[in-house]
Formats: sequence, structure tokens, C-alpha cells
Amino acid sequence: MPARLPLHVRSQRDGNVVVTPVDFPELALDGDSVESTRRAVVERVTRKLGRLSVTQRSPLTDRRKAELDRAEIDIQMGERKGGHRLQVTIGLVVIGQEVSGRHIHLVRAPAVPTFELVVPRREQASADAVPGLTDILRHWTLPALFAADETGEVHLEVVEIPLPGLIERGEARKDPEDRDVFEDSGAELTRIASEGRLDGIDRRDELVERVLHLLASPRRSSVMLVGPHDVGKSALVQEVARRLAADRVPTGLSGRKLWRISGNELIAGSRYTGMWQERARQLVARSRSDHPIVAMGDPVGIIDAGRWSESDNNLGRFLRPYVEEGDLTLICECTAEQFLAAHQSEPSFMDAFQRVEGPEPAPEEAHEIAAAAAHRLEARQKLSFEPESISAALETTRRFEPYRSLPGKVIRLLEETAQAKGVAGGSQVVRLDVVSTFARRTGLPLAILADEVPMRMGEVRAHFEARVLGQAEAVETMVDLVAVIKAALNDAGKPLGTLFFIGPTGVGKTELAKALAEFLFGSRERVVRLDMGEYSSGDAVQRLIGTPWGKQADGELTRRVREQPFCVVLLDEIEKAHWLVFDALLAMLGEGRLTDAGGRATDFRNAIIILTSTWAPPGRTPRGSAS
Repeated sequence: MPARLPLHVRSQRDGNVVVTPVDFPELALDGDSVESTRRAVVERVTRKLGRLSVTQRSPLTDRRKAELDRAEIDIQMGERKGGHRLQVTIGLVVIGQEVSGRHIHLVRAPAVPTFELVVPRREQASADAVPGLTDILRHWTLPALFAADETGEVHLEVVEIPLPGLIERGEARKDPEDRDVFEDSGAELTRIASEGRLDGIDRRDELVERVLHLLASPRRSSVMLVGPHDVGKSALVQEVARRLAADRVPTGLSGRKLWRISGNELIAGSRYTGMWQERARQLVARSRSDHPIVAMGDPVGIIDAGRWSESDNNLGRFLRPYVEEGDLTLICECTAEQFLAAHQSEPSFMDAFQRVEGPEPAPEEAHEIAAAAAHRLEARQKLSFEPESISAALETTRRFEPYRSLPGKVIRLLEETAQAKGVAGGSQVVRLDVVSTFARRTGLPLAILADEVPMRMGEVRAHFEARVLGQAEAVETMVDLVAVIKAALNDAGKPLGTLFFIGPTGVGKTELAKALAEFLFGSRERVVRLDMGEYSSGDAVQRLIGTPWGKQADGELTRRVREQPFCVVLLDEIEKAHWLVFDALLAMLGEGRLTDAGGRATDFRNAIIILTSTWAPPGRTPRGSAS
């Protein structure tokens, strides 16, 4: 019988996805598409299954029921009581299991691999998980807590994996440093490509040929792919694997294999001093003998691997001389901002690579690439795309996702639409299907997104009047704003709207902001509210947009908007903010973006910015107004 394993699939704030095998959370991977990341995870799990004994495999073949749940964890920040508290949402997976004739429930948290709990009743899972998770998470750093916070879309998939043949007893007991570093930690992309399980890249032949010729160089053969998220860097690596498998490559690459293994995967399981260096030596030795090409992902991960509090030594420093001499051929990929950060940390390692820019294609070329991807989806999922549906995906993502790049954002929307259509049992994807999928993801109403769905302004006015009483001028302003967004007459380079609410406490300023979030983004919780009275000190700007020092590099404002760009940003009592805050916010209001201390740009072009104030000129008592 095959093993039946639940996979936990979670969207991240940067658009990538994390796929975690619930039974083996240490094998989790992240990537820019669900399909490719799932394939890589299944490869790793298959190797893991081969090292398990018959007894260990047995429970994995049962038809276990797995369900999603969540636990709200309240964590005391700092040592003193009365300090700030942080609430994070941790995703849970609850698995029903029969043990000694009794039905129990196993509770795991994919983002917290060390957590595990058994409860007798399903309804106990969330509450009983809180104490154990709190005890673990209170020792975590803030960036780690933010990464574990479940804010994106989540779903479970069950995969069936044929159980491979058992490894000999002695081999199964080998220490990690004694096993083959590629077989143990990597995935051979050329073999996966030869089985027809990898998609390539469309309309980028010139770029692919350039990368192949650089990889075939006798020295300095390593390549750094630099480009924005979703531009197709990972797809380019897959296309290299396809061409290697088909032997459509320069002579110097003929017969060579392409493996994928990240820095963290390479040193995983290194418990003692010197173990990760030994695994790195194995990588170099195997590269010298077999000449594989190794795709290692983000260079920042390579530079961070091996570092600890007492030593700045890292995997990048170890591998640098071998990369420079051509003994080791790597492919890494990153954004321009990530390249700059890595270069500042380890310039010699980064300079050992040949830098290849992956520019965003023009809209016309992106449409052709999306059409080719849709054709593959048609063959795979037995449905068809109307030509207008591809145009709708391109138009919608270009307007509402300017912070993501073509063609990835279009292809991702087409994949989501095809999946939703398949679940619903449909066979043809039309324009409205694409727009509806985007509406479900963002919360935007169909009447805003689809020209064929009319916007009835009387219903818009009634929505606001039912929630905010006695503020006719402010309500009319909201109605006008919605009409401007519907007609796409707003400035595409600025936030969807910028408003200034003036009035004493209690007149409905915050309620109006929540009503706007509810109408435009589908939830009153889509309000990012900051009390500017808490940002009156000299460090206000650093706390809002981030600081380059210390563990908490993220700013509160930039972090929360990156997590959910479709939101209402409410800066309450703006007059109390430090004067430097006003200078920092000019870029947000004028250009629709803020760049934090780490060089990451946060896009505000899908947000509504609302400033509030209780101030009034001398001798006047404001009733409340919007301007």
C-alpha cells in the first residue's frame, strides 16, 4: 500500500508558498509555485520513506483524516510584566488515528516543527495546543514569530507515495555526514525533467542560451540570476534541467546533471562543530568528480548557513574559492535587493558569480507566455481557456498587483482559476471566472473588478449610511472614492485614495474607515490601525519602517502592509506623531511606496490611506468631516 501523507500548503506574504509534509515537517520547502514546490517535497519525502523501517512505515499507510485548525498565541514581549504582548496565529493540523483500539487525535503545527500533541477529542485541539506552543514560541525571535504567523491562504492536500524498497539496515543507521550529500538532501532536476514532470520557460530562448553558455565556461561557471519576484527565475532553472535532460546544450554541459539543494538543506542535521564543513567538503568532492550543476536558491541562505552567535564563518565563505576556480558550478537566484544585501555581507562570494539579469517581459510578450502556460493547463486539467480569460488575468494583475512581476503573477492567477474551476466541475474558463478568483483572493468586490458587473451607487451610499450616522459629507466622499476606483480614474502611481478625517472623539472616524474596508476589501479586519501618539519619540521612523540594526529589522507599518497590501491604513491622531514621520510618509502618499531599512519596498498602491485628527482651529469645534 502507498503512504498517504497530508501536505500543509501556506501562502507567504512575499507571494511564495511553503509546502510542509505534516509527518516530516523538517522536509518543508518554499517556492514560487505550489506545483513545483510540491514535486520537490514529494522527492524528499520519498527518500525519507526509504530509510524508515517497516514498523515506522505502517501508520503512514492508514486512511487518516486530517483537518486544519488554528491556535491564537499571546506572547509576553520582554522580561517585565505589563510590557507589550504579541498575538500570533499558529496553524494546526489535526490527524485522527487509531491506537490500541482507541480513537485519538494527533496535533501538529507545521510552522513549529518541534511541537506535537495528542488529544482524545477533536474539539480540544486548539485550546490544548496553546500552553505548549506558548512555551516554545516565547523563546523565538520576532522575525521568526512573524514568519510563523499564519496570515495567508492555507489548505491541505493528501498525496499518495509508493513506498520505495527498504534500505539495508546498516545503511539506514549511517550518520548524516556519512551519507551521499546529494541523495540525502537534494533533488535531481534532470531526472525529474526526463520523466516529463517539469515545466520550462516560454519565449526566453536568448536568456536561456546565455545562461547555458556561462555554465559551460571552464572557470567562473557559476551564475547568479537577478530579477524581481515572479519574473521566471525558477522557471529558467527548470528549463536548463529540461535541456540538459534532452542533451540540447553546449558540448561542455553534455551528460551533466542538475541538482537542487539549498544551503539549509545541505547542513541540516549537523549537530556538532565541523559537521557542516564536512558536508560542504563532500559537495565539493562530488562536484570535482562528477561535475554536477547545483541550484542553491537564494544566496542569502547560503551566507547565513553555518553562522551562529560565536562565529561569523558561513557556507558562502567555505564555497567561495571553489566557485572562483570553477570546481563548483552553482546557480543562485535573487532579487536586486537581496543581491545588494548579500553583497554587503560577503562581497567576495557574490563577485565569484556571473550576474545575469532577468528583466520583466513587456505586456505583449507576457500575454504570449501566459497563453502558452494556459495551453499546458488545458492539457493537464482537461479544460479550456477562452482567449478573453487570459487578457483578463493580465489586465487585472497589472492594475491591482503592480508590486509583482509579469509573467508569474498572471500564470499564478490562471492556475488558481483552473483549480477552482476543476473543483466546481466546469470545463471552460471564461473572463468572469478569472476575475472572481482574484476577487476571492483580495476581497475586492466583483463590481469593482468586472466591467460586466454594474456598480449601483445607491447601494454603496446605503452601505455607509447604515454604519455611520449623521456624517452626510463624509459618506458622500466615500461614495465618490468608490466611483473613482470603479472607473479606474485613480492615479495608478499612488494609493487608491488618501483621506484626512477631522473631528472630535466619537463622531465615527474609525467606524467610517472600517466600513470602507468592509466594502472594498470584504472585511472590517482589513484596517491597519496605528495610534500615532505611540510614535512621538525620536525613534518613530525606525519603528514604523524598520531599522538596519538589531533583530527586529521590520517596521510595524511596512510589515503589516506587506502581509496584506489590500487594506485601509488608518494613522490615528496624526498630529501627535514625531515631525520626522511626516517626511517619511511623503513617499507613501506621493509615490505609493516605502522602502524599509533592509532595502525592501512596500507597495501602498492597493491601500487607502486615512489620517485622522481631533485638532480644530481656535474657536471652532469640528463636527467631523472628510477632506
